[in-house]
Amino acid sequence: MPSTGASTSPAALADVRGRAYATLLGSALGDALGATVEFCTQSEIRAQYGVLRKIVGGGWLKLKPGEVTDDTQMSLCVARSLAAVGWSPADIAERFATWFKSWPVDVGNTCRRGIARYINHGTLTGPFNEGDAGNGAAMRVAPVALPPWPTAACLNAGRWSRATSRTIILCPTPPACSSAGSFTWGAPASRANACGAKWTT
Repeated sequence: MPSTGASTSPAALADVRGRAYATLLGSALGDALGATVEFCTQSEIRAQYGVLRKIVGGGWLKLKPGEVTDDTQMSLCVARSLAAVGWSPADIAERFATWFKSWPVDVGNTCRRGIARYINHGTLTGPFNEGDAGNGAAMRVAPVALPPWPTAACLNAGRWSRATSRTIILCPTPPACSSAGSFTWGAPASRANACGAKWTT
């Protein structure tokens, strides 16, 4: 936890906010760029684009230039929930459900099963499935590490995402949770250090 003597100077907090915006914006830009060639091989990308440097849309989802995929949309659900109520898996699940019902252009199979299970049964977890070994955890975990002042809830989120193996919120499988949780666990400490906080465990 950061000590009570941590710096809260306007410059330090502005820097943290800027980094937070950059994290979300950079992720969205990367998603909009990469969606064009999702599921393409390296040789296919080279043959059609050489090096893809511009956001042009298209791809198998037939997106408009600048449109993002479910990865960014779900990440923003997590970010908006954290901004509104702090760490609440139930609130994140509700936001996922609302998004799911809006008929997004795509929903991954693992997320579709998990969100549908939540809508139908109100559960945040489900049985382990070897086929659920996706990388969505890495795509959605960044907002958990963005609050300027890490709280116990945010740190618990890091522990939780590593320890929980079957959640629809961040990740459905143990390997994904382990990697995503390791990232989340380290980021709040770095964020506090950026503000001059004295971090203690």
